Amino acid sequence: MLAFQKNSETLIVVLHEIYGINEHITQVCQELAEEGYDVICPDLLDGKPYFDYAREEEAYLYFMNYVGFESAAKRVTFLLRQEELKYKRIVLLGFSAGATIAWLCGVDSVKTDEGFYYGGSLVKCSGLICYYGSRIRDYTDVTLQCPALLFYPEEEPSFSPQELQAELEKLDRAEVHILSGRHGFADPYSPHYHEVSAREAKKIMKEFMEKRIVT
Repeated sequence: MLAFQKNSETLIVVLHEIYGINEHITQVCQELAEEGYDVICPDLLDGKPYFDYAREEEAYLYFMNYVGFESAAKRVTFLLRQEELKYKRIVLLGFSAGATIAWLCGVDSVKTDEGFYYGGSLVKCSGLICYYGSRIRDYTDVTLQCPALLFYPEEEPSFSPQELQAELEKLDRAEVHILSGRHGFADPYSPHYHEVSAREAKKIMKEFMEKRIVT
């Protein structure tokens, strides 16, 4: 687990993609710490070396077989319960698979395939920031327990971001932005990196933190 302590009243929990805690996730954590936030990033791969992007299929199979969205959400919920008394605010920031895990932890009354319920009624959660969480589309019949900011690219091979945006914006507290590029546009180490969209997303995220969370 990565951890940065800045004696902040706000903790940001960063949730990684299927690849694990790689250079991009480490950089995100470091940048947030430089902004003065306490940051932790749990290792959902349990010490297994992170996968490089060329091993996407292998990383996906490992994640689905040995981690799983719902099991990971249980683990993160347990982590939040350990941390919630230490902080005034806790924000979940997830990328791809991590975004879906964050979503499961920040909504209420979600029935999962495993039969468990997760959600904001169980843990202290002040906000969600979700980058291209594709499987969030499987969990749209929910109630948000905190403000949620979601980013999607214009292009996704398996679903329409525009249709998902329309569905999610029916929820109270959900704010959805579709930016130019493809899945991974915010990751400077990804072949799909889109510098303009990455900068725009950071600007929107900063405004969201300042106006909706740290007020």
